[in-house]
Amino acid sequence: MMTTNQQEVYGNAAQAYQQTGQTALNPVEIVLALYEGILRNLEGAKNSYVENDLENMCALNEKTFRILAALQSHLDFEKGGDTAPALDDFYRILFMRLTKVLEKDDPAQEFDYLKSNVRDIYSKWSLLTKKIIDQQKEMAEQGRVSVQE
Repeated sequence: MMTTNQQEVYGNAAQAYQQTGQTALNPVEIVLALYEGILRNLEGAKNSYVENDLENMCALNEKTFRILAALQSHLDFEKGGDTAPALDDFYRILFMRLTKVLEKDDPAQEFDYLKSNVRDIYSKWSLLTKKIIDQQKEMAEQGRVSVQE
């Protein structure tokens, strides 16, 4: 189960993503935090299912739905190339599978399957974040070198 502090972090990340232009955070870092929230929610929902706490499972799934809606609403189909439609499909499929999790023969296994898929995308975002941060550092260093010359 998420602590109040973790809930605030993911709530703040979702809000920041909604207001990307008004924050100093890198949008890709915000996306990473949202994916981390999805992963924690899925793990918590699975544990709640196993413990027969369906009320908490549903509450965690609802949080995941809100994160998915925030992510989906900020896809840029004009600039996103093939990635935006692929992510749109991913979010829709994740949403649909999560709504039907209790219809599966083994809902706990379905939660694990969903987490595995989210982890794959999270890994790609993580690599992208590292690349962006490295590029920003390189540009900053080049700027300092230019100033000193």
